[in-house]
Amino acid sequence: MADALLPIAASPAITVVWDQASAGRRRSLPRNALLGVRTGSTTRSDTARYAAHEAATAFDALAGIWFLVGGLLAGLAGDSDGERAAILISAWAVGLVQRAVAVIVAERAARSVDHEEEPTCATNPS
Repeated sequence: MADALLPIAASPAITVVWDQASAGRRRSLPRNALLGVRTGSTTRSDTARYAAHEAATAFDALAGIWFLVGGLLAGLAGDSDGERAAILISAWAVGLVQRAVAVIVAERAARSVDHEEEPTCATNPS
């Protein structure tokens, strides 16, 4: 029974990362307190935010795939709890590295945007 729960336990992280990657590709990830890359550069303007998330899309998708693969392989692994844990931890570590790369790519993309063209989030344009 516990074997079948591993992929289910991984599904929230997979869903969040995959949805973020998909919304970044479509440039439709709204400002929020939970999802997205929030650094000084990515929060300067909507243009910077969309550019950042669009640039990070592939890396976010890869992270989601690694989380999914880890959960599935751990659920299918042999009889040893140690084997399952090693598979899950290894796949999630690779997924987290992919996520870190996504943040770096997003930050660089946001810095490349001309921030003079629109006001910051905190600025009232009226």
